[in-house]
Amino acid sequence: MQAGFEAAIAGDFGVPVVFLSGDQTACQEARQLFGQIETATVKHAIGFYSAEMLPPEESQRLIRDGVKRAVERRAEIKPYKISHPVQLEIRFNDVVIAELASYLPGVGRTSGNTIVFTGHDMSEVSRFLIAVLYLRMPEDK
Repeated sequence: MQAGFEAAIAGDFGVPVVFLSGDQTACQEARQLFGQIETATVKHAIGFYSAEMLPPEESQRLIRDGVKRAVERRAEIKPYKISHPVQLEIRFNDVVIAELASYLPGVGRTSGNTIVFTGHDMSEVSRFLIAVLYLRMPEDK
């Protein structure tokens, strides 16, 4: 879950996640991962690329009310923290990208298409992930 990655970065700085909006699955996963944070379910996923959306006015009201409750409860919500060092495993579809990424410092290759990077904290892992994502970007045409 993307929110977990970002929340772990914030947690390294002592900042809690207090609110999340999204579909029913994202909201449920966020509560399971972060505890009883405030959420606003503004759409219902019905497929990978499709969702039933709430009307914009209703979504805005749910988000506004949820953020208000979250700010009021912020002192009782703890930061999401993970243990250090942080290990990130990435499995690529393309073995060539895995090969290129394996040349970066601190990277191990566990299979033809899988690498592992261990960082001191989430900020270091985040910087590494950004560098690896640039390996996958297509050339501008």
